Amino acid sequence: MVKQTKKQTLKQFQEYYLDDFKKSNPIEYKALKRDKCMMRMLWSDWLDALNKEGIITYNQVYNWSNPF
Repeated sequence: MVKQTKKQTLKQFQEYYLDDFKKSNPIEYKALKRDKCMMRMLWSDWLDALNKEGIITYNQVYNWSNPF
């Protein structure tokens, strides 16, 4: 089974999570983008969810650096 790459996962996170959040909460989105701790936590939660669904492996979660 082919798993997602980090590039695909980051693009998906930006499209499905951040873009939707930006459309529904533009003011909070600006604050969120400046909050590096929260962005790191959201990325980690995203990876955890994808791992639980079997889309990415535990090894990928453990070895990928956080882009935020």
